[in-house]
Amino acid sequence: MVELLLLAAALSADNFAVSIGYGSSNTRISPGMTALLNLFCSAALVASAQFGKRFLQSAGPEWGTRVGAGCFFLMGTLKIFEELRKRRRKKQGKPETRLEHLEKQLHPLEFGLLAVSMSVDGIVSGVFAADLPVTGGQIFFASFAVGMAAMYAGTAIGKKTGQKNGGNGALFGGILFYLLAFLKLT
Repeated sequence: MVELLLLAAALSADNFAVSIGYGSSNTRISPGMTALLNLFCSAALVASAQFGKRFLQSAGPEWGTRVGAGCFFLMGTLKIFEELRKRRRKKQGKPETRLEHLEKQLHPLEFGLLAVSMSVDGIVSGVFAADLPVTGGQIFFASFAVGMAAMYAGTAIGKKTGQKNGGNGALFGGILFYLLAFLKLT
């Protein structure tokens, strides 16, 4: 059971870091989206644990690393462009557009990329979870609970960070996504 909790914590480290980035830019991830994201990631881990050994022996774990890193890189680029656009509009003296309220919520495209990048780790890690002496339900519950806690803690820390620098956390979030992409590739 300790191994399972360690696996869930390791998989939730990305959730934590991502949530810091979103929290610092004051981007809201609704409780429903948080639960859906963790449901998706936990289900991917359980499915991989159930079918992992046979499936991943043919595909190899490097595909998961590349897909996850690519998603994080794309998300980082989106966040940095968002921050640069905001700064340019501010310098030009243009008021925020009607899309301002949407920028404070997680966009469906970002949510999709986030779900894919987070679940790829779970799929790859399912090979290791398949060897643990636990049930699929235990794997799911541990992954879901730890993932939810990591996202809420990360968002809270990110909000505190964002308040200190005036809420301009999109750049910080973008850099965090680049860092996650780099860490996946190393």
